[in-house]
Amino acid sequence: MTHYFRQIFEPQLFSEIMAEDQSVGLNVDDLRKMIDDARDLGSDYMPMFSTGAIVADPIVGGFNNDIITLVTADCVSACDMMTGLLKSSQRALILGTHSNGTGAGYTSTETLNTQWEDRLKVISTQIPNFLFGFADENPATTIFEEDSVLRLCSENKPTYADLEYKTSMFDITNNSLGWLQASAFLFNQIDAMRAAETAQIKKEKEGKTVLPVPPKVVETK
Repeated sequence: MTHYFRQIFEPQLFSEIMAEDQSVGLNVDDLRKMIDDARDLGSDYMPMFSTGAIVADPIVGGFNNDIITLVTADCVSACDMMTGLLKSSQRALILGTHSNGTGAGYTSTETLNTQWEDRLKVISTQIPNFLFGFADENPATTIFEEDSVLRLCSENKPTYADLEYKTSMFDITNNSLGWLQASAFLFNQIDAMRAAETAQIKKEKEGKTVLPVPPKVVETK
Protein backbone atom coordinates (compact mmCIF):
# COMPACT_ATOMS: atom_id res chain seq x y z
CA MET A 1 0.00 0.00 0.00
CA THR A 2 1.41 3.39 -0.88
CA HIS A 3 1.41 6.61 1.11
CA TYR A 4 -0.72 8.20 -1.63
CA PHE A 5 -3.70 6.05 -0.74
CA ARG A 6 -4.73 8.36 2.10
CA GLN A 7 -5.16 11.20 -0.37
CA ILE A 8 -8.21 9.50 -1.88
CA PHE A 9 -10.22 9.90 1.32
CA GLU A 10 -8.27 12.68 3.01
CA PRO A 11 -7.57 15.25 0.27
CA GLN A 12 -6.67 17.84 2.89
CA LEU A 13 -3.45 15.90 3.45
CA PHE A 14 -2.29 16.42 -0.14
CA SER A 15 -0.12 19.45 0.66
CA GLU A 16 1.48 17.57 3.53
CA ILE A 17 2.32 14.49 1.45
CA MET A 18 3.51 16.46 -1.58
CA ALA A 19 7.01 16.65 -0.11
CA GLU A 20 7.44 12.92 -0.69
CA ASP A 21 9.00 11.53 -3.84
CA GLN A 22 6.23 11.65 -6.46
CA SER A 23 8.27 9.48 -8.85
CA VAL A 24 7.79 6.38 -6.68
CA GLY A 25 4.77 4.10 -7.03
CA LEU A 26 1.31 5.17 -8.18
CA ASN A 27 -0.28 8.60 -8.05
CA VAL A 28 -3.81 9.47 -6.94
CA ASP A 29 -5.26 9.35 -10.47
CA ASP A 30 -3.88 5.84 -11.01
CA LEU A 31 -5.40 4.65 -7.75
CA ARG A 32 -8.78 6.20 -8.51
CA LYS A 33 -8.82 4.51 -11.93
CA MET A 34 -8.01 1.12 -10.39
CA ILE A 35 -10.86 1.45 -7.92
CA ASP A 36 -13.32 2.68 -10.58
CA ASP A 37 -12.35 -0.18 -12.93
CA ALA A 38 -12.88 -2.74 -10.18
CA ARG A 39 -16.32 -1.30 -9.43
CA ASP A 40 -17.30 -1.21 -13.11
CA LEU A 41 -16.31 -4.87 -13.49
CA GLY A 42 -18.12 -5.84 -10.30
CA SER A 43 -14.90 -7.15 -8.80
CA ASP A 44 -14.66 -7.81 -5.09
CA TYR A 45 -11.15 -6.35 -5.07
CA MET A 46 -8.93 -4.17 -7.18
CA PRO A 47 -5.50 -5.57 -8.17
CA MET A 48 -2.69 -5.56 -5.64
CA PHE A 49 -0.04 -2.93 -6.30
CA SER A 50 3.38 -2.00 -4.99
CA THR A 51 5.75 0.95 -4.75
CA GLY A 52 8.77 -1.29 -5.31
CA ALA A 53 11.20 -3.30 -3.24
CA ILE A 54 12.22 -2.17 0.23
CA VAL A 55 15.98 -1.75 0.17
CA ALA A 56 18.60 -0.67 2.68
CA ASP A 57 19.49 2.99 2.95
CA PRO A 58 22.55 3.61 0.73
CA ILE A 59 24.23 5.66 3.45
CA VAL A 60 23.19 3.92 6.65
CA GLY A 61 23.25 0.43 5.18
CA GLY A 62 21.20 -2.60 6.19
CA PHE A 63 21.17 -5.14 9.01
CA ASN A 64 22.94 -8.32 7.94
CA ASN A 65 22.84 -10.33 11.17
CA ASP A 66 20.40 -13.10 12.06
CA ILE A 67 16.87 -12.10 13.07
CA ILE A 68 14.46 -13.94 15.36
CA THR A 69 10.98 -12.44 15.44
CA LEU A 70 8.74 -13.04 18.47
CA VAL A 71 5.06 -13.22 17.64
CA THR A 72 1.75 -13.87 19.41
CA ALA A 73 -1.91 -13.28 18.60
CA ASP A 74 -1.49 -9.76 20.00
CA CYS A 75 0.56 -8.89 16.90
CA VAL A 76 -1.68 -6.51 14.90
CA SER A 77 -1.27 -3.74 12.32
CA ALA A 78 2.38 -2.91 11.59
CA CYS A 79 3.48 -5.96 13.58
CA ASP A 80 1.15 -8.12 11.49
CA MET A 81 2.53 -6.74 8.24
CA MET A 82 6.18 -6.88 9.29
CA THR A 83 5.93 -10.50 10.43
CA GLY A 84 4.40 -11.52 7.11
CA LEU A 85 7.10 -9.71 5.13
CA LEU A 86 9.92 -11.22 7.21
CA LYS A 87 8.57 -14.73 6.70
CA SER A 88 7.69 -14.41 3.01
CA SER A 89 11.17 -13.02 2.31
CA GLN A 90 12.76 -15.70 4.53
CA ARG A 91 14.69 -12.95 6.29
CA ALA A 92 13.86 -14.04 9.84
CA LEU A 93 13.02 -17.06 11.96
CA ILE A 94 9.57 -16.63 13.54
CA LEU A 95 9.22 -17.81 17.15
CA GLY A 96 5.91 -17.97 19.03
CA THR A 97 2.39 -18.79 17.84
CA HIS A 98 0.96 -16.61 15.07
CA SER A 99 0.14 -13.00 14.28
CA ASN A 100 -3.43 -11.78 14.67
CA GLY A 101 -4.08 -11.71 10.93
CA THR A 102 -6.36 -8.69 10.94
CA GLY A 103 -3.79 -6.39 9.35
CA ALA A 104 -4.86 -2.80 9.93
CA GLY A 105 -7.69 -3.97 12.14
CA TYR A 106 -9.15 -0.65 13.22
CA THR A 107 -9.15 1.10 9.82
CA SER A 108 -12.65 1.50 8.36
CA THR A 109 -14.10 3.17 5.27
CA GLU A 110 -17.61 2.59 3.97
CA THR A 111 -16.56 2.35 0.33
CA LEU A 112 -13.77 -0.23 0.49
CA ASN A 113 -14.50 -2.64 3.32
CA THR A 114 -15.77 -6.15 2.68
CA GLN A 115 -19.42 -6.17 3.69
CA TRP A 116 -20.61 -9.44 5.26
CA GLU A 117 -24.30 -10.13 5.87
CA ASP A 118 -26.10 -13.28 6.94
CA ARG A 119 -28.74 -14.76 4.62
CA LEU A 120 -31.62 -13.49 6.80
CA LYS A 121 -30.14 -9.98 6.78
CA VAL A 122 -30.15 -9.83 10.55
CA ILE A 123 -26.43 -9.46 11.20
CA SER A 124 -24.09 -7.31 9.14
CA THR A 125 -20.44 -6.34 9.58
CA GLN A 126 -17.61 -4.76 7.63
CA ILE A 127 -14.11 -6.25 7.44
CA PRO A 128 -11.25 -3.89 6.51
CA ASN A 129 -9.00 -5.90 4.21
CA PHE A 130 -7.27 -3.63 1.73
CA LEU A 131 -4.04 -2.46 3.32
CA PHE A 132 -1.40 -5.18 3.48
CA GLY A 133 0.10 -7.77 1.16
CA PHE A 134 2.89 -10.33 0.94
CA ALA A 135 6.12 -9.71 -0.95
CA ASP A 136 6.06 -10.85 -4.59
CA GLU A 137 8.84 -12.68 -6.41
CA ASN A 138 9.20 -9.75 -8.81
CA PRO A 139 9.59 -6.53 -6.78
CA ALA A 140 9.75 -4.45 -9.97
CA THR A 141 6.04 -5.06 -10.68
CA THR A 142 3.85 -2.03 -9.94
CA ILE A 143 0.35 -3.37 -10.65
CA PHE A 144 -0.30 -7.11 -10.44
CA GLU A 145 -2.88 -9.29 -12.20
CA GLU A 146 -6.62 -8.75 -11.65
CA ASP A 147 -7.03 -11.61 -9.15
CA SER A 148 -3.67 -10.95 -7.47
CA VAL A 149 -5.43 -10.19 -4.18
CA LEU A 150 -6.13 -13.91 -3.79
CA ARG A 151 -2.40 -14.59 -4.03
CA LEU A 152 -0.82 -11.60 -2.31
CA CYS A 153 -3.29 -10.07 0.14
CA SER A 154 -2.29 -10.83 3.74
CA GLU A 155 -5.38 -9.45 5.48
CA ASN A 156 -7.23 -12.02 7.61
CA LYS A 157 -4.34 -14.45 7.07
CA PRO A 158 -2.26 -14.92 10.23
CA THR A 159 1.48 -15.52 9.85
CA TYR A 160 2.35 -18.73 11.71
CA ALA A 161 5.60 -19.18 13.59
CA ASP A 162 8.37 -21.45 12.31
CA LEU A 163 8.92 -22.68 15.85
CA GLU A 164 6.15 -22.70 18.43
CA TYR A 165 6.53 -21.04 21.81
CA LYS A 166 3.68 -20.06 24.11
CA THR A 167 3.74 -17.67 27.03
CA SER A 168 3.98 -19.62 30.27
CA MET A 169 3.58 -18.81 33.95
CA PHE A 170 7.37 -18.60 34.06
CA ASP A 171 7.18 -15.70 31.57
CA ILE A 172 4.42 -13.97 33.50
CA THR A 173 6.30 -14.14 36.80
CA ASN A 174 9.74 -13.39 35.36
CA ASN A 175 9.18 -10.50 32.95
CA SER A 176 9.04 -12.70 29.79
CA LEU A 177 12.35 -14.36 30.61
CA GLY A 178 11.24 -17.60 28.93
CA TRP A 179 10.90 -15.78 25.61
CA LEU A 180 14.40 -14.35 25.97
CA GLN A 181 15.87 -17.75 26.86
CA ALA A 182 14.17 -19.41 23.88
CA SER A 183 15.51 -16.68 21.58
CA ALA A 184 19.04 -16.98 22.96
CA PHE A 185 18.86 -20.75 22.56
CA LEU A 186 17.87 -20.39 18.89
CA PHE A 187 20.68 -17.93 18.21
CA ASN A 188 23.13 -20.44 19.69
CA GLN A 189 21.65 -23.21 17.54
CA ILE A 190 22.02 -21.07 14.42
CA ASP A 191 25.67 -20.35 15.28
CA ALA A 192 26.35 -24.04 15.93
CA MET A 193 24.76 -25.10 12.64
CA ARG A 194 26.69 -22.44 10.75
CA ALA A 195 29.96 -23.59 12.38
CA ALA A 196 29.17 -27.21 11.42
CA GLU A 197 28.49 -26.18 7.82
CA THR A 198 31.75 -24.22 7.69
CA ALA A 199 33.68 -27.22 9.02
CA GLN A 200 31.98 -29.45 6.44
CA ILE A 201 32.97 -27.16 3.57
CA LYS A 202 36.54 -26.95 4.85
CA LYS A 203 36.85 -30.73 5.07
CA GLU A 204 35.43 -31.16 1.56
CA LYS A 205 37.96 -28.68 0.19
CA GLU A 206 40.70 -30.69 1.85
CA GLY A 207 39.40 -33.81 0.14
CA LYS A 208 38.00 -35.39 3.26
CA THR A 209 34.43 -36.57 3.44
CA VAL A 210 32.66 -36.11 6.75
CA LEU A 211 29.07 -36.38 7.78
CA PRO A 212 27.56 -33.22 9.26
CA VAL A 213 26.92 -33.45 12.96
CA PRO A 214 23.76 -31.63 14.03
CA PRO A 215 24.01 -29.52 17.18
CA LYS A 216 22.59 -30.97 20.36
CA VAL A 217 19.11 -29.80 21.23
CA VAL A 218 18.83 -28.61 24.80
CA GLU A 219 15.33 -28.12 26.18
CA THR A 220 14.65 -24.66 27.57
CA LYS A 221 12.28 -23.82 30.37
